[in-house]
Amino acid sequence: MSHSKYALKTQIGPSMGISLKHWLKLILTNGSIALKHYPRIFFINLLSTIGIPFRCYEKWRLNKKIKSTEISKTPIFIVGHWRSGTTHLHNLLVQDPQFGYITMLQAAFPKSFITSNFFKSFMNRFLPKTRPMDSMKMGIYKAQEEEMALGNMFPYSFYNGWYFPRRMLEFYFKYVRFNQISISLREQWRR
Repeated sequence: MSHSKYALKTQIGPSMGISLKHWLKLILTNGSIALKHYPRIFFINLLSTIGIPFRCYEKWRLNKKIKSTEISKTPIFIVGHWRSGTTHLHNLLVQDPQFGYITMLQAAFPKSFITSNFFKSFMNRFLPKTRPMDSMKMGIYKAQEEEMALGNMFPYSFYNGWYFPRRMLEFYFKYVRFNQISISLREQWRR
């Protein structure tokens, strides 16, 4: 693997499909970013900017249909602690066709995955084949946590704490435990 390809692979993070508006809000409200992270910031800015026409087109074309879709079956939520087997359980459940799930592609680009082949080919090329922490297989059509999609849809998600590690505990208390957040922000999160 060439150095440049490896360097680009390391830039893929959970907020790769965040909208430019939410990304800038996240940066502006969470303080300074170390100089060593500027290549990653540039990369996310670039992807966020490229994604604008795709998100606009998908919203224009599909928003009415999406909003009118009714979910008839009660969802199952997997709640657990990291490194406790939740990914394995998730992967077992998705083997049963009665259950729906979101894929890595859908979680990474929640507002542009339906109509954009660009992001499919991008992720196929640069997504690592395995997760760095445990060597579990990764792929654009593999099951992924919904929290990643939430982090890409708005700046109020625990996942966005990965970009501000000094504030990770604050992100946890605000966006997992819902401590110290306003009622209006809590309602915005629910919607």
